[in-house]
Amino acid sequence: MIRSIGLLVISLLTFFLCAAYYSLNTAKDNQGFAVVTIKTGETTRSAAIMLEKAEIIKSSIAFEFVARLFRSSIKAGEYKIAKNLSVMDIIKILEEGKSLLYKITIPEGLTLAEIGIRMQDANVIEAEDFYNACREMLTSRKWVIATDSLEGYLFPETYSFARNVTAKTVVVSMVDQFFKKVEDHLPKSIANDPEKLHQIVTLASIIEKESSKKYERKLISAVFNLRLEKNIPLQSDPTVIYALPNFKGNIRKKDLSYNSPYNTYLYKGLPPGPISNPGLGSILAAHEPANVDYHYFVSKNNGEHFFSRTLKEHNKAVKIYQIKKKKH
Repeated sequence: MIRSIGLLVISLLTFFLCAAYYSLNTAKDNQGFAVVTIKTGETTRSAAIMLEKAEIIKSSIAFEFVARLFRSSIKAGEYKIAKNLSVMDIIKILEEGKSLLYKITIPEGLTLAEIGIRMQDANVIEAEDFYNACREMLTSRKWVIATDSLEGYLFPETYSFARNVTAKTVVVSMVDQFFKKVEDHLPKSIANDPEKLHQIVTLASIIEKESSKKYERKLISAVFNLRLEKNIPLQSDPTVIYALPNFKGNIRKKDLSYNSPYNTYLYKGLPPGPISNPGLGSILAAHEPANVDYHYFVSKNNGEHFFSRTLKEHNKAVKIYQIKKKKH
């Protein structure tokens, strides 16, 4: 009994002495921050040594003692830690696993393949891992999607990811954001109906690729909705480009005869699925087109389009904005 009490007293004294020693040996006199990466499976000792080398602490031994005493569970991640924090503050950061986050912006209108490349270029995840995760998550039945691809359902947004993020986490974040947006802004009759939603997203993806001008989206939507209603081919160049195996940057006349269900010159109605990942503006435009009776539009070669009601007006506009421009 006396021996047990003696051991307890010794343990308590050791704790207070080490705690005091540690508080004196944190780098409180230093300024600034240091970034450290703790890998999966890293031991408390190796993490403490790393912190000492980064001059965040002065004693790895004392840090390890306190961490073990409090049975701290240090999580893997990349951390930006101030050099004047107390021991317990540092341990709390590592226990909570609040890794350093990096922002990546996914613009509206990128394809699934282009998003993968952007992720890789930003050192977030490998493009191939992104593509594989898209296929894997589609078959996981987490979401009810009326297609065999997540094209169109990866919401363009600015995201913040840790350096060690998994491809699955990235894909889930983007698709969850898509459904959050459509559920917040579209009627439930569409948001909860996979087939109706798929049609809206498919049309929105075409609108997104046709114009970068926000005010034109509902006008373009009106043209396509009117054509769909009258069973007139959409004749959208971006749908043809999406299907071309080796597009070089300039669509040619012979490309318009390329046989693909995405070729809206050859096939009436919407293509099988989205050709890009549209933003909320294009999604809303697809749902609520402008109240106009335009059947045609042609590029003015300045980012804007000229809209026409009749084929005669359209041919005149083509002559002004396209044929003369090419001759010039």
